[in-house]
Amino acid sequence: MQYSILSCVVAMLCLSSCSKKDKGDTPDDKQKYVSTIAYQYGSNNATTEEYLFSYDSLKHVMSGTMFKDGFDLQYQNDAIYTNGKLTGINGSSHGAQLYTKAIEYNAANRISAIKWMDVSNQIFQVDSLFYDDKTQPQRIYTYKRNAGGKMYLFEKQTGTYDSNGNVVNFKSDSLDSNTGAYVTYYKEDYVYDDYPTYYTNGILPFMNNVRLPMYSKNNPRVSVEYWGVNLIGTATAGISYTYDEDRYPTRQFGNVAYIGVAHNTVISYTKF
Repeated sequence: MQYSILSCVVAMLCLSSCSKKDKGDTPDDKQKYVSTIAYQYGSNNATTEEYLFSYDSLKHVMSGTMFKDGFDLQYQNDAIYTNGKLTGINGSSHGAQLYTKAIEYNAANRISAIKWMDVSNQIFQVDSLFYDDKTQPQRIYTYKRNAGGKMYLFEKQTGTYDSNGNVVNFKSDSLDSNTGAYVTYYKEDYVYDDYPTYYTNGILPFMNNVRLPMYSKNNPRVSVEYWGVNLIGTATAGISYTYDEDRYPTRQFGNVAYIGVAHNTVISYTKF
């Protein structure tokens, strides 16, 4: 009888242990990565831009593809990895090469520059990321090649982060061709939710129009926008979300200006 009771206890403990071990292998405990981001516009929710991302079994982003108006392929960015590190991206459309991105890293192994080269391997744009000893980029400077073949500083993106790793103040300074000075024509302030951003690990190099607030860890729920000379234009927007069981947003109602005015967003994910 004692052996029978002891056997039952051991069996129950084993069953509990096995159950806990198996739970860690269920899809619900796996990490989530974005697979599509669709920007929608108007009362009919017409898709104006859609981004599709693919991954390999090691969770590396392998491609990022962008369509306009639901079906018009704009570009496909395919990854180049060297010893497991993203070192380049080939951009193409309908089989034709458009550009190559060469990716450089700083001493802390974070992306510090993305150099865009045309089909003749001439650099026509450089995105430089400055971290100022932080883990997230504090500034992004974009240099472009002018008609004379010289590189010039085209735009300065700067921001201030809060203690949660979110850009709460963002501004864009552009070159005034008349005065040669850099003028703040646009800025935006944000308040965030407490949920994970849908710009998940690794996808930003595969998007061609990256703004500094996309590096924030959460999602903006209020934005205050200022624009124009002397920033006299202003608008406040409330942003709401629906979330899935893992607290990731699946729909964003309302938008921040770096997505586009009057757009909503639909997001889907994959798990590894």
